[in-house]
Amino acid sequence: MVTPTIRPACSGSPPSWPRCWPPPGLSPDRLDAAVHQAAKAAAARGIVGVVELEHDFNVAAWTRRVRAGTTFLRVECGVYKAHLDDAIERGWRTGDVQPTDTGGLVEMGRLKVITDGSLNTRTAYCHQPYLDSAGKEIGRGDLVVPPKELVSADAPSGRPRHRCGCSCDW
Repeated sequence: MVTPTIRPACSGSPPSWPRCWPPPGLSPDRLDAAVHQAAKAAAARGIVGVVELEHDFNVAAWTRRVRAGTTFLRVECGVYKAHLDDAIERGWRTGDVQPTDTGGLVEMGRLKVITDGSLNTRTAYCHQPYLDSAGKEIGRGDLVVPPKELVSADAPSGRPRHRCGCSCDW
C-alpha cells in the first residue's frame, strides 16, 4: 500500500491554495452590493437557490444580505470543519432556517470536507500515479484529511459517521 501525502486540514483558506475571493480590500458593503447584483441576475435566469461554500461562517453574511433586500435566492450555507463546533454549539442542523426572520431564504447547509486536491492540478488523490511528460511517476496526489479522521470506529451498522453524528452515504 502506498502512503499518501497528508496536508494540514484547512482553517479558513487552506494555506496552500490562494484565496481569490473576495479580492483583498473589498469592503463588506461593496461585496454585498456585488452579491446582490449577481443574485438578481441569477434569479432572472431562473436560478432559485445556491449553496454557499466560501471558507467562512456565512450564515451572518447572508442574513445581513437578506435583511438588506437580497431576497432573490434561497441560500444553503455550508460549514467547514473550522466552524463545525460553533454550529453544533448553536444547535444548528442541516436544513434549519437561520435565523427565522429571513423568510426561509437562509438555511444551515451540509458539512463540507475537502479530502484531497483536484485533477487539473494533479493533487486529487488517485490509485494510479500521475505521469510527467516523459512517463515518469510523479505521485498520486495529496490527502488533506486522513481517512481515520473521516470515520468513527463506533459507527452503528458499519457506516462512516462524523463525531457530530452526521452519517456518510458512500
